[in-house]
Amino acid sequence: MPKKPTTNRLETLAELSEAYLAHLKKQGKSDKTLYTYGKDLDEVKDYFGPDKALGALRPADFGRFQKSDALLKLKSGQPKSDITTRKTLRVMRMMLVWAVETGILEKLPLPKDFPMGRDGEQKEAPAVETQKEPAKKTKKAAKKGSTPEVEVEA
Repeated sequence: MPKKPTTNRLETLAELSEAYLAHLKKQGKSDKTLYTYGKDLDEVKDYFGPDKALGALRPADFGRFQKSDALLKLKSGQPKSDITTRKTLRVMRMMLVWAVETGILEKLPLPKDFPMGRDGEQKEAPAVETQKEPAKKTKKAAKKGSTPEVEVEA
């Protein structure tokens, strides 16, 4: 069934960005979150242009953005922190996913290799040291030629 045309149809990246931030505000996100997400989305708009038509967004465009100096470098030319670039990509991805979920976009315009997790990879939980139990008496295994020690309660 085709979607009904609406009078408030979003057409540009700037309109989508504004609508997404309004959605987050309605969800109760903090002012700090709204500010930092807004800055991340400003970078996206600066790269693509605020008047970029949503219908013209293609996976290859986002692939180029992932590798662009606009994302990876500061204005001084120094590299940005990996944490910063991943956050900008994450915020952009969340906005686009929201746009698909709400029917603003028909499909997600991201490359297949685009990182979809918080950091793009799974990490093992850090090892936690536990307090050692009191030492138990041990004795050598009884079988001949056997070298491992076996814990035996006395």
